[in-house]
Amino acid sequence: MTRYYVGDSPVQVTVLAPEMSWSFALFESASARLVDPDGAQHEGLTASLEGLPEHIEVVWPKGSLLNKPGLWQVLVGLTAEDGKIEHFPPYGIPVEQHDGWHTIDSIRDVWREAPLDDAELFTYLDAAKDLCIAKADPITGPVPQRYRLAQAMQVRAMWNAGHVSSGGQYGSDDQAVYAYSMGYDIVKLLRPSGAIGGMF
Repeated sequence: MTRYYVGDSPVQVTVLAPEMSWSFALFESASARLVDPDGAQHEGLTASLEGLPEHIEVVWPKGSLLNKPGLWQVLVGLTAEDGKIEHFPPYGIPVEQHDGWHTIDSIRDVWREAPLDDAELFTYLDAAKDLCIAKADPITGPVPQRYRLAQAMQVRAMWNAGHVSSGGQYGSDDQAVYAYSMGYDIVKLLRPSGAIGGMF
C-alpha cells in the first residue's frame, strides 16, 4: 500500500472495490469527499463507477490536500436514478509525518504480528505515541531510541489488551498466549528517574 506523509500529493487513482453485498446496478453516479483527522470535509475529489469488475475510481486533484498527520477518510456517495443516495463504507488513509517516532513501516519491521490493516495499525500506533509523550520526560531534541522502544511496547500491549479472553489470554486454548501488563517496563524507558510507582 502507498504510504502518505504530510504534504504529499497523491498521483494515482484510488480504487475502492465494493464488498460482496454491494452492487452498482441501481446507481448511476458517484461523488467523493475527503475528511481530515479533525472531521473537516474537503472538496476536490472526483469519483466514478466502473465495471468488470465493479469498483469505484477516486481521482485526486492537483496539489496537496494532506496538510496534517492523522487518519483521513475518503467518503463516497452513490446516487440512484431517483436521486436517492447511499454511502460506500469509509476508506481510511493514514497520513504520517517524519517526527522521529515509529511509522507504519518501521513498526512492522519490529512487530511481525502487527495488524494487517494499515488504518487500524496507525490508530493504535498514534494512540501509543500520545500516551508515551504524556508520560515521558520532555523531549528537547531528536526522539530518543528508548522512546521509540517504549512506543513499540505500548502499541503491542494495547493491541493484546483488546484481543484477550476473560482469562487474560488470546489465541486458541491449545496455543494460548497470556497478556501481561508492560506498563512498568514502559515507564522505565520513558522516565528512568521517576519510574517507581508509575504505571500506565
